[in-house]
Amino acid sequence: MILALGEQAGGTAYVTDLVLAQGIGSGEYELQAGTLNAATISAGYGDSTYVQTGGTLNITTLDVSAFDEFTLSGGTINATTISGSFVQTGGTIATDYFNLAEMFVSPGYRLSGTGQLDVDIEMSISNGGHFFWADDTYTTVDIESLVVEGLGGALAIGFDFSVGSLMSGTLTGGTVDLTDGILAVTDGATATQSSSSASIKVVALGAQYGAGEYELSGTGELSTDLLSIGYLSAGTFTQSGGTLEAADALRIGYDATGTFNISGGNVSAGALLVGPGAAAGALDIQDDSAEITVTDVLELGENGELTAVAGSQIALDTADLMNASTDDSNYLGLNNLSLLFEGSTQYITYEMMFEQEEVTYNLFEVACEDMGMSNDGFDGNFALDRLLVGGDTTTGVIQLTSYVDNDLSGYESDDVLYVDYFYIGAGSLLDLNGYAIYFHTIDIDEDGVLWDSTSQWRLYEVTGGGVPEPATLSLLGMGGLALIRRRRQ
Repeated sequence: MILALGEQAGGTAYVTDLVLAQGIGSGEYELQAGTLNAATISAGYGDSTYVQTGGTLNITTLDVSAFDEFTLSGGTINATTISGSFVQTGGTIATDYFNLAEMFVSPGYRLSGTGQLDVDIEMSISNGGHFFWADDTYTTVDIESLVVEGLGGALAIGFDFSVGSLMSGTLTGGTVDLTDGILAVTDGATATQSSSSASIKVVALGAQYGAGEYELSGTGELSTDLLSIGYLSAGTFTQSGGTLEAADALRIGYDATGTFNISGGNVSAGALLVGPGAAAGALDIQDDSAEITVTDVLELGENGELTAVAGSQIALDTADLMNASTDDSNYLGLNNLSLLFEGSTQYITYEMMFEQEEVTYNLFEVACEDMGMSNDGFDGNFALDRLLVGGDTTTGVIQLTSYVDNDLSGYESDDVLYVDYFYIGAGSLLDLNGYAIYFHTIDIDEDGVLWDSTSQWRLYEVTGGGVPEPATLSLLGMGGLALIRRRRQ
């Protein structure tokens, strides 16, 4: 044990335990240059101060929770485990573990200036511990796994001294780069992001220690490979603004209940999975201004639920729609939802279809019970408000299919599609593939293609009174005449 009172400006020192203060006295140690090798540094019982402006501290366990002052403005600290609250304005910290778990201790861990933090295994923020990261382009952070847990655990990007915000975790500025790391929000904690940019490999809401929530608003940008809501414990993601990108998947519900509430902002997901696991997953679209785009698959799971206000829309950019549910009461939001299929690089014509040229389809799984010409088929029943094949400047190419028998009525009949309105844009294609569509309104661009590769043409217009119109014959006539005109030219 060495009692410390002074400074080190060079050389190399080896100690087992460096005690900064003992009894009621005070102690201060300043590392300016050189190397200090220590197993531990103790605060003792008196006033204690450790200041590092340069040099290198090699230490096994560094617990600064009892220090009156601990600051790092230069040099390097290499440690196995660091815990406690302190200020870093420069220098580099390299550690396997970093634990912030002090209830309401100020200033938390505050990183600014030219400081660099490298956590090889895990950084844990819990029980009121706060990580403040100043909005400074010179600071860098590399964390393998970041866990925010416990009521009051906060990852705070930028200096926001609002107690109300910090108690639930606030991202207010700066940039989080955990492109190879994990953010787990658990044990009742909430992470809120309103204006910063965060790149995180995996975000898990509701992990091993209990429920977790994430709130995205304002101009916040969250980019992740996987957002898992309800990973091991209940999870909730609430978005009122900002941008969310889940490159691989946005998974709502898994081993525990997951809820995604969106009332604004933009969402882009590779796969949007609603209730794909053993527990329930709920997607609630609360405002029609919310923009949701899926680039791989929209999967409506057996344990999923979808609610949506009128006018809501999900764009499927070269993505498939799959439906594994057998309970249409969980998906009443489809009655208010538009699905826009777009993003195809193909421009389809009737000539191409007659010549049997190769076409790449996206799949649309029909799931409605066949109720014939009754308008009851449009009520619940997995019925869709609007189906848009092709946008203003892009084309869509889809084929109806059915992998799951979604209809548990007991009657042996194919699943069908009930849709209030459907549109096929120029160069776009809808292949019925032998499945029936019941609709109220149809709008096909003169260069749009409605096709049935099985030649069954089960297409039915239902009027307000449930009276059928000869839609099949008239549409075939329109398409046939258009084709004949083109072939004669």
